[in-house]
Amino acid sequence: MRGDGVRSAATLRFATNLNLRLSPWSIPTNSIHDPLVAFSAAQDPAAWLDGADLLKRFAISKSPAQGYLWSVSLSPFMFNGAVTSADPIAQMEVTAHALADRYNSGTEKPLFGQLEYDTNLHRMSWIGLPIAMPHLMVAPDPGYLTFGLFPVTGKLKPAPAELFEQIIGRTNLVYYDWEITQGRMQQLRTVTQLQSIIARGGLHTTNAVSERWLEAIEPRLGNAVAELTLSRTNEMSLVRRSPIGLDAMELVGLARWAEPFPSGPKHTRRAAPPSPPATTLPPAPGLPPAEVKSPQ
Repeated sequence: MRGDGVRSAATLRFATNLNLRLSPWSIPTNSIHDPLVAFSAAQDPAAWLDGADLLKRFAISKSPAQGYLWSVSLSPFMFNGAVTSADPIAQMEVTAHALADRYNSGTEKPLFGQLEYDTNLHRMSWIGLPIAMPHLMVAPDPGYLTFGLFPVTGKLKPAPAELFEQIIGRTNLVYYDWEITQGRMQQLRTVTQLQSIIARGGLHTTNAVSERWLEAIEPRLGNAVAELTLSRTNEMSLVRRSPIGLDAMELVGLARWAEPFPSGPKHTRRAAPPSPPATTLPPAPGLPPAEVKSPQ
C-alpha cells in the first residue's frame, strides 16, 4: 500500500528473446474523444498477446505495429479501438469479404443477426443485435482501422493532450493503461450482459449477489494506471497503481466467474432488422509462456 492505493509490480521473464517491434508512438488522435473513462496503448500487440488466430480470422496478413483501446462515458457501449494498417481501404475490402464468406454463408456458427458492408464508408457492421452495432471501418486517422460497439457521428470534444503525453516519446514502453475504475466497471457490467444475450444466455436479477457487490464497491474506486516496459530483450516489467490492486476488467471478471449468468433458452437464427442509423451525439460540455517473478 502506498498513499491512497495499491502499487503492484512484477517482472516477466521469457525463455527466448521477445523480438518486439517498438516504433515511435503515433496516436490516432482524430478518433479518440472525451469524456474518456479508459485509454490503453500497446506496441506490437498481436505478438505478446498471442493474437495470430485473431488476425487470421480478420484476414489480416501483417501484424499491427500499434493498437489502442478507449472508452467514453457518454454511453455504456462506447468501447472503441484502433490498429495500424499499411492500406486501410484495401484491408477493409479483404476483411469484409472474409467475414461475409465465413458467417453469412453459414460455414460458421450462425450469428445473432448478420454482417453488412457499406462500401461508401468502408465499414463492416454486425446488425441485428439489441442496442449495439459492432463495426470495423477505416479510421479518420491515416494508416488506421478503427472498431467499436456502436458507430457515433457528430462533433465531440478532443481527448486531453496530457493523457497522450504519458506515452509519447517513451522508447521502451510496451503497454500503457489508464482508467477511471468506477466508470469502466459500469460499462463492463452492461457489455458483459450484452455478451450473455448474444451467447443466448440469461441475465442476473438486480438482487444477484455479484451485482449487489459490484454496485457497492463502484463508488469507492478511483483511477488505475498500469505500465509494461521492456527492460531486457527477454524481460518486461509491470507496474500498476490501483485503488484495491485490481482493475475494472478483473473485478467484473471475478464477479462473473463467481456467479455466472444463467443459461438461456435455445434459439434459431433470426432475420436481422434494417441497419439502424449512426447515433449523433451533441458536443460534450505468439510468445512462450512467461515466468512471473515478484520483485524482491
